[in-house]
Amino acid sequence: SLLGGSVWRVVVGLTLSLWLLGVAFFNGSRAGIAVMAVTMILMVASKLSATTLSMRMRGLLAAVILSVPLGLWYAATHVTTSMRALSLTAGRLPIWNAAAHVARDHPWLGVGPGNYTTAMLTDGYAERFLYQVEGRYQVEGRYSGAEQAHNLLLHVAAETGLIGALCLLALLAWLLKSCWVAARAGSLPVVATGLLFAIGAFLFRSMSDNFLNGLGTTDRTRVLVWSLFAAALALSRLPLPADGRRA
Repeated sequence: SLLGGSVWRVVVGLTLSLWLLGVAFFNGSRAGIAVMAVTMILMVASKLSATTLSMRMRGLLAAVILSVPLGLWYAATHVTTSMRALSLTAGRLPIWNAAAHVARDHPWLGVGPGNYTTAMLTDGYAERFLYQVEGRYQVEGRYSGAEQAHNLLLHVAAETGLIGALCLLALLAWLLKSCWVAARAGSLPVVATGLLFAIGAFLFRSMSDNFLNGLGTTDRTRVLVWSLFAAALALSRLPLPADGRRA
């Protein structure tokens, strides 16, 4: 809706987007807020580059770009939530450090798919790098962060080696390129643009979490992510325009 040609569509899209940002804010999800804010700004900026927009629409979209960071600043400085109690990385540095050591110690084949937690607990990584916790969010009642690397690439590197991580990066880059080419070629441009930003946002968000691990809490997320991948693959197989050239 933010990329629509109607003022009301922009207003409705902005309202929905700000509501989602508000939900993430009160849930204390800094990474989620960053991803949504950056994605929204990039989408609006891409629309501003269009030459067919009226001055009125350009002004409205420029106001959207300015309102997002200003709104986040005001909320962060005037509203009391769990956001203020969190560090910039939300305590993930020890987890990333532990995962990096696993990947470094097993660079070629990793510790095996699904064996991340086992390696953390039985090979001493949790004891060396992670912190002990109390409460319900525990892995065998001992360490926080042993269930996943909180970074998709680090998790894949730890379980399948550096080659596996590079293959994942190559897949994501190819999917993004397919969406970009389809959008430029005029092959379902709205769908292609939406998928481009959705997959890009997933990659950005995956730098602080892993939504493709084997935990039950990520089941629904995996269905969505693989559906996005399948849609991008389908875009790459669409026929070229009549002139046979990509725009």
